[in-house]
Amino acid sequence: MLSRITSPRAQAPYLRLLARTVLKAKRPLIIGITGSVGKTTTTYTIAAVLSHPRIARLVGTVAHAKENMNDLDGLPLTILRRGWFIRGSSAARLLRLGFQLVRTGQILASRDYPDVLVLEMGTDAPGTLAKTVALARPDIGILTAVGPSHLEKLGTVDAVFREKLTVLRAVPKDGLVIVGDMPEYADRIGPNVSAPVVVAEGQGLELARNIAMIIGRRFGASEEDLRLAVEAAATPPGRLNRLKVGSLSIVDDSYNANPMSMRYGLANFAQEAEPGRRRVAILADMKELGPEEQRYHREVGAHAHQVADVVVGVGELARSYDPDHWFEDAQHCQEGIGRIIAPGDAIFLKGSNSMNLEVVVDKLREGAPPPEEMAL
Repeated sequence: MLSRITSPRAQAPYLRLLARTVLKAKRPLIIGITGSVGKTTTTYTIAAVLSHPRIARLVGTVAHAKENMNDLDGLPLTILRRGWFIRGSSAARLLRLGFQLVRTGQILASRDYPDVLVLEMGTDAPGTLAKTVALARPDIGILTAVGPSHLEKLGTVDAVFREKLTVLRAVPKDGLVIVGDMPEYADRIGPNVSAPVVVAEGQGLELARNIAMIIGRRFGASEEDLRLAVEAAATPPGRLNRLKVGSLSIVDDSYNANPMSMRYGLANFAQEAEPGRRRVAILADMKELGPEEQRYHREVGAHAHQVADVVVGVGELARSYDPDHWFEDAQHCQEGIGRIIAPGDAIFLKGSNSMNLEVVVDKLREGAPPPEEMAL
């Protein structure tokens, strides 16, 4: 009986109740970010810009979701600031749950709570975001983009849009809705939301920065202060991180992937790669795409071959990229990548999080192998 009460699944509604209690008492301004691509980059960029000393004096203190804690389990942990799911023995879990209750009491009694919460709001099934906004109703709602993602449960891209729209609908009249430039959905957003709608231009990191600047202006920040804050903002690990390792130029976008984010990432890679460098795209499987997964991989592969000189596939689905080199998994790629990479290469890495491409990034960060060991 005790193990059932204290199991991780049983903890979730308990932590959500504590999180709702904290939000009701502290009433922070909530910025909710959803979309098929760019949620985490946008979350980190907004938080970094609003936390910049020149902006923070207008905004107050800012906290944001970390480590992709964007679902109904993760959001309460962000709201509770030091919450966690407790594992181990039943007695240990009960003790730690009791500690969390004490911690919540401390939060309620303290004046030290963020003025602004920047929350990433993810979903992989219909109805998830309705529960999310019931927990944390956004004052500013952001939709970065809509594309094929989590189709195994959501079914169609239009269903993805309808699910994401839930976040925007929750924004009150005196709030603000910010959306990426999505003309195909423009006529369906305005009539379905109460708050004013602002369109942010750009893709990827440019879009994240433009959204952050729109929010900064709402707080009264000057253009010069916003420029300085945006320039100082760092991207989260595995999201368009630029690395220099010896003569290699690496773009680590390995944290996650779907067809839309793959295209954005490859386009950004093509635009930024220095002339004269050989372009190598290391692309792993894209997961949760449903029955059309092979088609999506073929389409991304065709685009990758237009952008890159060498395409490396990682994973069974990655065979559909028609890669120049293929590895069964990231571990085999890590072991064999030194035979493919040449001095001066520009390298782009992206794939679903479960493909663990970070081990390949770590191998590349160790430094390029000696020239005689490299295949030109």
